[in-house]
Parts: sequence; structure tokens; C-alpha cells
Amino acid sequence: MDKSILWKLSYGLYAVCLMDGQRPSGCIVNTFFQVTSGGVVAVSMNRDNYTHSLIEKHNRFGVCILSESTPARTIGALGFFSGRDKEKFAGLDYRMHEGIPLLNEGCCGYLILDVVGRYETDTHTVFFAQVEDAFAGVDIRSMTYEYYRSVIKGKSPKNAPTYGV
Repeated sequence: MDKSILWKLSYGLYAVCLMDGQRPSGCIVNTFFQVTSGGVVAVSMNRDNYTHSLIEKHNRFGVCILSESTPARTIGALGFFSGRDKEKFAGLDYRMHEGIPLLNEGCCGYLILDVVGRYETDTHTVFFAQVEDAFAGVDIRSMTYEYYRSVIKGKSPKNAPTYGV
């Protein structure tokens, strides 16, 4: 099988954000999409990710739609370390909105979400969530995974479905 064909699928980059008690946490995902016209979206999350356990615990999270102006340090801080071991938002510019931490820098849109369902695969959970609030950020193109790989020269962390492809 030619796994390189999977690189031809279109993805964006998103920061999934939520609270871990008194500290903000989250991760970078590339699989987030609208499911229904009624405001249901889905995000695919590796079950080994700490963010996965926080979503299961709280059933509420935010998504920041990353733009092409998102600093690489933001992607690095949220994408390559576990919130179990590190304060991922340390040094990042963020604000609280309805109890959810949201990045201030380089995001073209924001969503506040409540989990309404889930589907389990062998390695990932697809969480289905209802959009409770959505608002615009900077007026810059959203970052695609192709842009991240080809322009920023970004890599995939070990828990990403694209790791090693």
C-alpha cells in the first residue's frame, strides 16, 4: 500500500484547548471538521493524548483555528509535549472565554464546544461536539497541514495519524 497517498488528503491545523483544574492545557490536531448544518463538528484524538482524557472528563473544549501567521512556538508548545508533564500554555498569549483558554495570537476563528457523542477506533476517539459559540479572529488564511509541512517544515508528533507516513 502506498501510504504517501494519505498526504493528498486535505487537513487544517487546530488547537484544542481546555482546562486541567486551574491550568490551561490542550494539543494540536489536524482532523477537525463540520458534520452537520446544525452545528455538530468532530475531532479525532489519539487516546494516548492527555487532552483526550481531559475531554472525556469535562465534555467541553475550545478549538482555535490556526492561521498561516500562527507562531511556530505555539505549535511546538501545544503539539510536541504532553500536558501531563509540562505546562503547555506557559509563555503563550491566551485569554479565558466561558472557562476555556483561547490563544490570542495567529488564530482566524474560535469555537466553544460541548461533546454530544463519540466513536472509538483502535487508536483514536472521534468526539462529536455541538458548537455553543463561534467567533472570528484575525483575517488571515487558515493554516493547512500542507502549508505546515511544506512552508514551515513542520513534523508530526508520535501520536499523530500522519506520524511516519
